[in-house]
Amino acid sequence: MDLSQLSGELNIFLKEREELLTKEKIVIDSQISNLKSSNSLGKLICWYQKRKLNNRRNILKFKFEEEKSRPFKKLIDRTKSLQEEISDKTNNTERWTDLLSEEEINRIELIKSTLETNKYILYGAKGEESAVDELKKLPDSYVVINNFQQHFSKPIHDKKNDDWIYSVQIDHIVLGPTGLFFIETKNWSQDSIENQDFFSPVKQIRRSNYAMFCVLNQAIQKNELDYFTGGWGDKKISPRNLLLFMNHKPPKEFQFVKILSINEIRSYITYGDVIFSEDEVETLTDYINKINQSIPRKIDSE
Repeated sequence: MDLSQLSGELNIFLKEREELLTKEKIVIDSQISNLKSSNSLGKLICWYQKRKLNNRRNILKFKFEEEKSRPFKKLIDRTKSLQEEISDKTNNTERWTDLLSEEEINRIELIKSTLETNKYILYGAKGEESAVDELKKLPDSYVVINNFQQHFSKPIHDKKNDDWIYSVQIDHIVLGPTGLFFIETKNWSQDSIENQDFFSPVKQIRRSNYAMFCVLNQAIQKNELDYFTGGWGDKKISPRNLLLFMNHKPPKEFQFVKILSINEIRSYITYGDVIFSEDEVETLTDYINKINQSIPRKIDSE
C-alpha cells in the first residue's frame, strides 16, 4: 500500500468518525432534554445519567477535532511527516540527489516500510471504535470505561506465576448488574489468527485481571468503596475476562478467558444473575474513573 492509498483510507475513516461523533452529540442532546423525573430516586438517577452525558457532550463540543483524530493520531503524525519529506525531495531534486547517500536511501526505505507496517494501527483503532459502538448499545444500567490505564509505584507480585506487574492497560471496562468485565479487543484477519500466538493477549488480560482484583479488593478492605462493606462482611469483586474478536473468532478455549465475537458480546454481558446493585455499580464506576491514569498507586499483592 503506497502513501496515497494509505492517506485515502485515513481520510475515509476520519470522515466516518466525524459523522459518528456528530450523530452522537445529537443523541446526547436529546437524551439530556428527555431526562425528567418527579420522585426522589428518579431525580438521583437522572442527575447521575445527566452528569455522564454532560461530560461526554463537553468533550464533543470543545475537543471535537481532537476526539475525531484520537484513534488515528500516531498514523496521522507519521503520514504528515512522510508527506513533508516526500514533498521536500520532489521540489529540491538536484539538492537531494547530491546529498543522498546509500545510508539515506536505506533510511527512506525504512520509513516507507514502517508506514506500511503501521497501517495495522489504523485497523486496530477501527476495531476498538467498532467495539465502543457495540458496547454503547448496552442497557442504561451498564457503564463503559474505555482505555483504562494504571501504573503502580510498587509492582504487584503475582506469586502463582512469579510475575511482577508494573502497569495495566485495558481496552474496555464494563460495569453493570451482572458484574464487572475486562475486555481486550483484537481486529485480526483470518491469516493473522492462524499465525498469531494467542498466549500474548490471553496473558495480558489475565495479568490485568489479577492486578485490578488486588486494587479493588484492597480498596474494600480500606473502606474506600461504599456498599461493599458491612453487614455479613466485605463483598469480593471478581472481574471477568473477555477477549473480543471483531472479524474472525478463533476456535480456541482458555481458562478464565472467554473468547467472543462482536455479535455475542452484549448478550454475554447482560445474561446472568444480578450480582451488583445500582449503588454498587455507581460506587465502583466512580472509583475506577478516579484511579484511571492517576498518580501511581502502591498496592499490596495478595
